[in-house]
Amino acid sequence: MKWREWKVQLTWWHKVTLVFTVATPLVYLAMMYGIVIPMARRGAANPTNISFDALGRLVRITIGTEIAMLVMLFVWVSIVSAWLDAGNPRFSDLVSPVMRSRHLSFNAWIPFFLALFVGIVPLAESLGDWLLNKKWEPHFILSWWLAIPIVLLAAHGWWFGRLLQRRLRTTVSRARLCYQCGYRLAEIPNCTRCPECGTEVAA
Repeated sequence: MKWREWKVQLTWWHKVTLVFTVATPLVYLAMMYGIVIPMARRGAANPTNISFDALGRLVRITIGTEIAMLVMLFVWVSIVSAWLDAGNPRFSDLVSPVMRSRHLSFNAWIPFFLALFVGIVPLAESLGDWLLNKKWEPHFILSWWLAIPIVLLAAHGWWFGRLLQRRLRTTVSRARLCYQCGYRLAEIPNCTRCPECGTEVAA
């Protein structure tokens, strides 16, 4: 039963997310192990038959392609898929409006958490060097410029999260559902309280 309910909730944008998630590492592995590494091995065996400049460009193209796919996956999950989810009127016991509201709030804050992680990793490295070598050499990314995108992404998380919550509440209201449990109230005239969970229903 749970698998059937989960399958009903699987929309086309969720399928696109799955394709993006699977294709991103596969494309990188295919380019690295199918092109770059065999070319590097041939160059190591016979350096005269290979251009190392071309190999370097190929490595940069591979890394650039992977970064572009990661950015597209990141934007799709945190913005596009979240917006489509907020307008999806299909709910179940597994995915109630309240549960989807929590997921949407998390998706809105993903960019902020990622930027914070990018700042914490070099900070931890610099602190480790300071504790071991007693010498403070901050990473180049540790500058006050990093605070600007972090603050902007925090504002984005707060604003976009509220926007998603408003869109979700509008979707639930139009579908005449209980916001707490997703019970269908369309057949109950003048309903002021959900018969399933007892939550008060707004007029």
